[in-house]
Amino acid sequence: MIAKKILLSISLIWFSTLFAQKIDILIKEPEPYKVSQDITINIYLTNNDTSPIIYFDSRGPSWDSFVETWEMNANGKFLEILPLNGEWNGNFPDSTFITLQPGDSNLLRSKVLYLESDGEYSFTYTQEQSPKFIKKENAEHTVSDSALQNISTFKVSKNIQFKVYNTYDTVIHKYNNMTWEEWKEYRPVKLHSRKKHFDDLSTAIKHPQDVYSLTLYCNVLTADDLKRVGRLKNLKALILRNYELDYFPKEIANLDLYELTINTKNETPISFNEGLSQNNTIRELTMQIHEKFPEQLLRLNELIFLDINNSNLHELPNLESLQNLEVLIANNCHLSTLDNVGLEKLPALKDVTLSGNKKIHDITPLLNCTNLEFLVINRTNITEIPQEIENLTKLKKLSISNKLTVISDSIGKLNDMRYLSLSGNTNLDSIPQSIVNMRKLLHLELSNTNIKELPEGISELPLEKVFIYYTNLKKTKDYMLLRYRLKDEFKE
Repeated sequence: MIAKKILLSISLIWFSTLFAQKIDILIKEPEPYKVSQDITINIYLTNNDTSPIIYFDSRGPSWDSFVETWEMNANGKFLEILPLNGEWNGNFPDSTFITLQPGDSNLLRSKVLYLESDGEYSFTYTQEQSPKFIKKENAEHTVSDSALQNISTFKVSKNIQFKVYNTYDTVIHKYNNMTWEEWKEYRPVKLHSRKKHFDDLSTAIKHPQDVYSLTLYCNVLTADDLKRVGRLKNLKALILRNYELDYFPKEIANLDLYELTINTKNETPISFNEGLSQNNTIRELTMQIHEKFPEQLLRLNELIFLDINNSNLHELPNLESLQNLEVLIANNCHLSTLDNVGLEKLPALKDVTLSGNKKIHDITPLLNCTNLEFLVINRTNITEIPQEIENLTKLKKLSISNKLTVISDSIGKLNDMRYLSLSGNTNLDSIPQSIVNMRKLLHLELSNTNIKELPEGISELPLEKVFIYYTNLKKTKDYMLLRYRLKDEFKE
């Protein structure tokens, strides 16, 4: 989302030469803030003096060279998606020094929060820097005393408040014509508490205007019962469990559903001769497919989310018609190949999970999906991550396990990587040195591998969790530094 920036000024207390400097806080997302929203809080330092200033870059490890606290207080709940304010005791090169020219600004700190409930939110941010905090004994690179004394001395502190609104208060007036955007606003509502979710068909039929979400256990219903669902004209989310029919009722296909889940009781293929959605409204589809992929599904060109876990398929058809598809989940589907699926022609595709398809041996068809951010492909027969992995420049999470033996050095070009799991590749005996170029890596899993040694310099990454269960890693300097810094989050 292209978000406009909201600027909140922050008062600060300056010591020594930084009296003329300025701190700004920018919240990237526009107001109003709502429950279930992410917000990004950035803190910038601006040099308003006539001379350059020098300070430590607090976005990465230092030498215990600054004091920092985030104090979060909220009537509601929040979750830190990307906390970057851990305690750092590792070594870091001279590039930690930042020189800020007069009139220039630089990002001092950043945090992403997920807003879990409404209320008055506030936080206080404090950072203090001074040469007296520097512990030279922790420094890997020699820095002269005179250079250290050039570090500027300052302290900043400010409290910020903002309000988070309750999406439960969203009012929908045109129920029969509720758009997808309106439904996305409305569905975080606790439908049960507002009596808009039903799990009994007889009760739902008596109150058709009030039914937005419906869950049915089809093994206790007849075919005629399911046809009655077509009377619920406001229905937007339908879950059919233990589905036994070999066809999909046209009465349901005529509804303007946005979410449809079909859990089959047996492996009988379902005929969709009447279509899945006559008006092509379905955005999120979860279902098990047996034997043949329904042609009608390929006509759902508004589809955003497709989950076909535990389907009995051997291959996927060409999915190129699903131009709005963002998420594809196809675990344990007996797939043997990804050739000719057309995933690289889906411009919106961001998230792919294909674990448990043990016959898949080639990852290449995925490596031209240049907008991918999340890729999980565990328990397959893939043995190599080839050079083309460098095409996935937006990748934030990669999890691949089982048969891997070779990883191309080009994996180090994935500069946006936050989560990397190589666990379970028992024949993998090394990982590329280039991984130390993943300057945003927070989570690393190497358990159950034959890797002998961590790459040199890996302790300089902003790692928050490392898993190395059942390995015989050499206890190098980087190993010991990570163990000391991460403490309980270093799992060995």
